[in-house]
Amino acid sequence: MIKILVFPIFILLIPFLSSANNSKIRKHYELINSAEMQIVDSNYQIALNYYLEAFKYKNPNGEDLANAFQAAFIIRDTTNAKNLLNQLAAKGLHPTYYKNCPQFSAYNIDSVYFKYLRSEYDSLYEISQKKYKPFGDSFAIFVKEDQRFRKERELNPDLNVDSLDRINERNLYNHIKATAFPTFENVGFWGALGRSHYMDGVCWLIAWHRRPEKSIIEDLILEQVLLGNYIPELYAGILDGRNDGKYGIQLVHIGLDRLSKKQISKINKDRKKIYLESIEDFIKKNKFQNNDDRFLLVSPFYNGFNKAVEKAKKDGKL
Repeated sequence: MIKILVFPIFILLIPFLSSANNSKIRKHYELINSAEMQIVDSNYQIALNYYLEAFKYKNPNGEDLANAFQAAFIIRDTTNAKNLLNQLAAKGLHPTYYKNCPQFSAYNIDSVYFKYLRSEYDSLYEISQKKYKPFGDSFAIFVKEDQRFRKERELNPDLNVDSLDRINERNLYNHIKATAFPTFENVGFWGALGRSHYMDGVCWLIAWHRRPEKSIIEDLILEQVLLGNYIPELYAGILDGRNDGKYGIQLVHIGLDRLSKKQISKINKDRKKIYLESIEDFIKKNKFQNNDDRFLLVSPFYNGFNKAVEKAKKDGKL
C-alpha cells in the first residue's frame, strides 16, 4: 500500500515544490536588484552584502558574479574579492579579460593586491577548460555559421540569409534537444566562448537574428528564464526587438512621460513575471551605466543601442 501511494503523493507535491523553487528564484532577483540600486548610489559595501545574500537562494549568473567581485575589490574586502574572482576563474572567464577590458582599467591589474587576488586564477581556469569548454565549444559552430552568413551577404547582397538562419536555428534546436540547453551552470563562460562575463551567448544570438519572426528557440529560453538559468533581460530584449514592447526595453530612450499609470503598471506586471526589476529601476540603471561602465547592470548590447538612439536624437538624425 505504501508503494502504491508514493507516486500519487509525489505528483501532489510537484506544484508545491515548483512554487517553493519559484519563490527562491524571485527572492534571488529581488536581492540582485537591491544590490544594483545600491551600486547606482555608490554604496558598494551594502551592494556586496545584497549580492552575497542573493547567492544563497540561487547560483549567480556570470555578470552578477563579476559585479559582486567589482564591489568587493573597490572596498578592498580581500576575502570576498578573492573568493569571487576564484569563482570567475573556475567558470572559465579568460585570464586576460580584466587586462584587455577598458571598463576595468580601474583595477590597476599590475598592483601587488590584484596579483595576490589572482594567485589561484590560472589553475582554476585550467579546470574550467576540462569541465565546461567541451560542451561550450559544441555550440561554437552555430555562432560561426551565423557570422559566416553575414560576411557572405556583404559580398553578395542578394544572398537569402533568412533561409540560412532557419537551417542554423533548427540545427541548434536539435542540438539542444539531443544534449541540454547551455546555461551558466553547464558551460560557464564558455557559453560566450570564454570572451565575456555578460552571458548573451549562442541562443540569444540566433533568436535575435530571427527578428521580426519568433524564433523556435524562444520558448526554450523562456523555460530556462523561469527556472532561473537564463538572464531575464536578454529574453525580454529578444521580444521587444520584435517590436513586442511588452517589457519596455525601448523606454530607456523614449521615456515614461507618454505612458499612463495603467500602461506602466502593465509593463511592470509583465516584467515581474520573469523576475525583472521595475521599468523605473531599469531606466535608472541604464542612465548609470551610460556614465560608469565599471559595472554591467544592464545588457551592454541593449544599453549601447539605447545610447546610440539618444545620440542620434541629439544630433537631429531622429
